[in-house]
Amino acid sequence: MWLPVQDSIHIWLRFLPEFILYFIFSLVILNKIFLQKPLKKTPIDLLVIAFVGLSVIAMLWNKSFTIISVINLRVLLRYLTIYYLVVNIPISRKQTSTLLTIIMVIGLLQGILALGQFISNDFNQIFVLKSINSEIMGVTKTFAVAKVGAVSGTFPNVFEMTYFLLIALIIILTYGFLKTNRYIPDPKYLFALIIIIWGIFATFKRAALLGIPFLLIAVLYFGEKRKQIKLVIMASTALFILFMTSFFLSVWSFDFTQDYEILNSHRQSFSLKTYFSQPFTAGYWDHLLYNQRIRFISDVSGAMIREANFIGYGPDEQKAQKLLVSLDPIKFEKFGRDFKGFEDVYWVVMFIYYGAFGLAIFLFALYRLYITSRWLSKNSLYEEYHILGTVFSTLIILVLIFSFIDQILEFRVFGFYFWLLAGLVVNAYYVQRQQLQSQRNLVP
Repeated sequence: MWLPVQDSIHIWLRFLPEFILYFIFSLVILNKIFLQKPLKKTPIDLLVIAFVGLSVIAMLWNKSFTIISVINLRVLLRYLTIYYLVVNIPISRKQTSTLLTIIMVIGLLQGILALGQFISNDFNQIFVLKSINSEIMGVTKTFAVAKVGAVSGTFPNVFEMTYFLLIALIIILTYGFLKTNRYIPDPKYLFALIIIIWGIFATFKRAALLGIPFLLIAVLYFGEKRKQIKLVIMASTALFILFMTSFFLSVWSFDFTQDYEILNSHRQSFSLKTYFSQPFTAGYWDHLLYNQRIRFISDVSGAMIREANFIGYGPDEQKAQKLLVSLDPIKFEKFGRDFKGFEDVYWVVMFIYYGAFGLAIFLFALYRLYITSRWLSKNSLYEEYHILGTVFSTLIILVLIFSFIDQILEFRVFGFYFWLLAGLVVNAYYVQRQQLQSQRNLVP
């Protein structure tokens, strides 16, 4: 979050919530010990232990047990603390609903702020964190900022802003469509949706915009509103055709052979034409296919499979890149120099870091959480838990898809809310199971 302090101070303040969580969780553990009560078991406990254990083995095997490896592993799992904290404290249905409402309100405020930032660049610059280097535990970390012209609300970059707004969007979609029998949400939810979508648009993350109809379909599917899915698909298709027709008529004279770097420079003076035209240019697809994600997925995945590396190289990025280059020095020479998008295709990077076994364990942990949330959305006796289960089931879909374009689970804000909602789901699951069991016991 943005704070009115110097950037160097802001960097260190980013770690304050983690320390507070560690402190609170320590108090919960001490209270459990004093009361002689164990921590509640959750669906992913053994999988977390197995994943960490396998990661340590990969580090030792590849001689990459370094501070960087430990930090990178911590970045991925740092908010498991809030997951176990939420699971082990009593949370009522009202409190669950309040937390979801708070996320919606924060998202709405961020969307409104994005409007002001987009209109006034001077106003936007107040919130922009300068790109600086910070040395932490002997490791230099660069904190990147937003793309020129994009807005990031009070977050440090557009990635944090975008994925937080997608979480808020999922919650608003769930409330808007599950709390009404009509095909259109109530006006207050429609207004909130417009603001949130605007905020996503202003971050210049086109993939997030394109993903919105799929998230809506997921919400309707998990929320048992499947009759509306056909209407959503038809409406989305019609709007897409209408938009593309009017768009191409408006950019008929646009040069679609422009270089990717030239188009990127246009962000300094925002243009709707450039914003929507870039994905249709030859330069963009040449950049995407040859230098970025698609080539990375095909080449690296194939090399790792042929190598039959089941435990990975460990989460030290530089060490992993060197070992990867050794597999094919000519093809992967780019990684040995400077490949800024190395972690963008996160599922492939997890394959590199943690191997086939580690990736399988992590995906199975997500699957266990998904099964828990689906049970909650299907069997809950209460609307609050039904909504919560639908929200988190959709969030799992978001993680599975968007981890092909960003290291989404490593983003501080998204990771916090993801594990917070995961903890709420497991907490609600145990409450609901206990109540259903009590009702069965009362039946003569």
